[in-house]
Amino acid sequence: MLSAVIVSWCLVALLASTVTYMLGWWRGVMRKPMIPRRRRKSSAASAPTAPTAEPEESDEERRDRIEQDLERSYPHLGPIARKQAIEEIMAAGRQLGRRLRLD
Repeated sequence: MLSAVIVSWCLVALLASTVTYMLGWWRGVMRKPMIPRRRRKSSAASAPTAPTAEPEESDEERRDRIEQDLERSYPHLGPIARKQAIEEIMAAGRQLGRRLRLD
């Protein structure tokens, strides 16, 4: 008799915790919009602006910046791997620049 009471209380506690968890999950799901709403642009923000001409980096400046970023982000890279990574990044940048100029 006592074991039946203990088992029933355990089942009630399990059911209560499951219901509480599901309600919290459902509340979190309902709080987030499924489709993000687009913000309306103000008339000043929607007006076309002239593109600002940024001074282009030279290859050496770009190479130095990439090398510093690699040293900071991946300090475990050896000199050969770092050099290969820099060359691949530079090549990808040149290819992307060509694609952008074609568009």
